[in-house]
Amino acid sequence: MEPLHNAIFISYRRADLSQDQVNVIHEGLEKEFGHDSVFLDTSDIHSGAKWKEILNQAGAGAKICLVMIGKSWLEKDKDGQFRIQHPDDWVRKEIEYAIEKKLDIIPTL
Repeated sequence: MEPLHNAIFISYRRADLSQDQVNVIHEGLEKEFGHDSVFLDTSDIHSGAKWKEILNQAGAGAKICLVMIGKSWLEKDKDGQFRIQHPDDWVRKEIEYAIEKKLDIIPTL
């Protein structure tokens, strides 16, 4: 099977999962589907890069958005609102982008 460049986009909340947990998932998916088949922000965005631009480029080639949901995914802010309700929440933006691009969205607990 030929690897698909960034076919799988991993969306997660940094406060929710440790970098080790996310890396295990990333490495396992790359082992199964091929090197460069999975986009993960911390390994695919380098310092000095424009995050939004890179995320949009990565999402353009994606087929699947894997939404990693941990215990704090629905955490509330200091005003008692869920973070996901904020229009500027990155996880929200990633999911909205996935919906807009008609990616298959797989919520993963």
